[in-house]
Amino acid sequence: MTDLRKITTPIDEAGAIELFRPLAQAIDRAAASKTVDGVIDLVSVCSGAMRLHDGPLELDGLHLAAGDPTLIVRGDLTVRGVIEQSFRAGFLIVFGHLRAAHLVTTAQIFVSGDLTVEHTLFGNCTNYATIVLGHTQAETVVSAKEHYFCCYGGRTASRVVDCYGDTPNLDDRTDGQEVLVDEVDGGHHAVAVASLLRAGRAILR
Repeated sequence: MTDLRKITTPIDEAGAIELFRPLAQAIDRAAASKTVDGVIDLVSVCSGAMRLHDGPLELDGLHLAAGDPTLIVRGDLTVRGVIEQSFRAGFLIVFGHLRAAHLVTTAQIFVSGDLTVEHTLFGNCTNYATIVLGHTQAETVVSAKEHYFCCYGGRTASRVVDCYGDTPNLDDRTDGQEVLVDEVDGGHHAVAVASLLRAGRAILR
């Protein structure tokens, strides 16, 4: 796994907020959306310890562990394997397109461009959301603990699993938590989800 400290530099809150300035109109349009339920709170997103990678970034895998700082990528981020964002990890902010084989988040993600997940897009966090200004595409979308997927540019998915059944923005749900394998405890065990996906195993029955 790549040591992100070696390829990133610290950035303060003022510097992070400045990176959002070119997106002001797009964020205002998203905030005014009548079809997507969500909030884009830049004060929250741009708080705490943060590190910046200036330019496109390609990785085999990405794990933001608990206590890790927020990762900001100014450019496209491509992860050939699994993105795992652990509970109490920093946020993931991408000023560009984000592509991954699988994405497992228990925190906040912001993508200014498109989000393309080849297989599983899994969210497990009530307090934070996955926010995408561009188009979101995934084979399977899974929301546990009412994780919000705020896909302001639209979303395409073959299956949509809403574990609680009434999560906003998931009116097109196809399944509930009964389709999840026992190992992931109804979607509550995000670590098990990431481990199964990394091993090439399914999380749906």
